[in-house]
Amino acid sequence: MSKIICDVCGTAYPENAVQCPICGSAKTADARIVSGNRPAADGQEKSSYQYVKGGRFSKKNVRKRNQEMARMNQQPSGQDGEEEKSNRGLIILMFVLLAAVIALVIYILLRWVPTFFVQPTDPTDPPVNPSAGATTDPTEPSQTEEPTVPCQGLSMQETRIELDAPGATAALRLNISPANTTDMVSYETSDEAVATVDSRGNVTAIGEGSAVITATCGQFRVSCEVRVTYATQPPTDPPTEPPTEPPTDPVIEIELNRDDITFFFKGESWKLYSGNLPLNQITWSSDDETVAKFENGTVTAVGPGRTKVHAEINGVKVSCIIRCNWESDDPTDPPPSVDPNETYTISKNDVTIAVGESFYLTLKDSDGNIMDVDWVASESGYVKIEGNKITGLKEINSSSFKVYVKIGDTTYSCIVRVR
Repeated sequence: MSKIICDVCGTAYPENAVQCPICGSAKTADARIVSGNRPAADGQEKSSYQYVKGGRFSKKNVRKRNQEMARMNQQPSGQDGEEEKSNRGLIILMFVLLAAVIALVIYILLRWVPTFFVQPTDPTDPPVNPSAGATTDPTEPSQTEEPTVPCQGLSMQETRIELDAPGATAALRLNISPANTTDMVSYETSDEAVATVDSRGNVTAIGEGSAVITATCGQFRVSCEVRVTYATQPPTDPPTEPPTEPPTDPVIEIELNRDDITFFFKGESWKLYSGNLPLNQITWSSDDETVAKFENGTVTAVGPGRTKVHAEINGVKVSCIIRCNWESDDPTDPPPSVDPNETYTISKNDVTIAVGESFYLTLKDSDGNIMDVDWVASESGYVKIEGNKITGLKEINSSSFKVYVKIGDTTYSCIVRVR
């Protein structure tokens, strides 16, 4: 039975199989067919490789196939020689041209570049004649040397200068002849502790005294006297310390919250001072204590009349007018009864007091008489009501809290805030 040799792995398998049972390669049209395990007959086309294990891609067959391809692609030896000979001539020509270019560049560098680095000669040096065999005498003046112009005259516009303060300056003005002289002008001072001078003739006062400033130009000299006299003599004695004065008390501001108060019955009070100063450091006084008393910032009505109360600290004094208006000398007299058909006036509509502070709330008729009423608080526990005297017990800050009384169809109320 004929068999097929697999081109990939070299395995012989039956001719009627569609692929190699070992590597799975498909049967190709030019696959090698053998009878049994023998190679093909002499009439069949021989391959360029041996059938060994591994097939077409074994190392031995691949190496043999590469050698045959190399021999087929190799050109005749005569053609290679001619090509190599032509290339050699071209290379030689290129080297010759490159050498010529390098030589030209070197010539240009040696011929022209050094002239750019030659140091310029001093214009005062004598010129050198290359055609002459001997140099000129160095003692002879050069044709390019500038001529010297000696000073022919010198004068100074100032003959005396007076300076009256340390550091004061003045400028010396010279008249030089000729103006284009090449001689330099110099200045000097006879006493640097009195005055100094710079190279431009500016004189500066240093200390009191006299000094002479001299200007020199060539063989000429002129002088100017400088006197330094201070307008105010500096103190020679060490400064004495000024006498120390006892420190004055700082200015303390004191302010009352009212400058005019009217009371309507005996015992009514008002806290005039609510600042931060210690109360025991302030002096409290009243011009008439039968009308009102002033103690620890609170003024209290005593009797009918008018007076002033004062608060004073460190010479700062403030005052308030106190008016006590009631007719009866006896505040314990029973007030008149209210009439439901009459209109009355309440003494206060909005009051702010501190906890423990009191104020008096009254209801008056058209004649100014205080009526006998029973005041009521809108909420209990915040104020204490004793007749017309209202005292703060607990902090409250609300416009809804009121002390009121209802007479007939009319309600008379006062907003009370306790802080």
